[in-house]
Amino acid sequence: MKKPLTAPWDLAVSDSDVGKLKAGFRPRSFDDKYAWLIEDENGNISIHVIRHFLKEEEYILHIAPKSSNDKSASAKIHSITWDGDLIGIKEDAEQAKKRVVILARVILNCDFENTPGTD
Repeated sequence: MKKPLTAPWDLAVSDSDVGKLKAGFRPRSFDDKYAWLIEDENGNISIHVIRHFLKEEEYILHIAPKSSNDKSASAKIHSITWDGDLIGIKEDAEQAKKRVVILARVILNCDFENTPGTD
């Protein structure tokens, strides 16, 4: 990332969506435009969204897992990092959040039921 920007998010994520995010996605052909790679350090998960043919990282979702003693809480995306000036296109935090949710829905079949403004 040339100009990494990070913003808080605090978005609850269902167990089903966490599973899909953790499964990631590796491109099988040139038509697959994004790779979703997972990094897991001490239980904290980072999902890296990489533009495949450019080999450019566009987004990182920072996810805190749900507490083992809390049965009702889901994992949370506590922040997002994005390239603030990717190929001359400037994105603010809200645009980055909307775009990564749309990509997750299309590529990983995530639901993100609690995400306002992305339908």
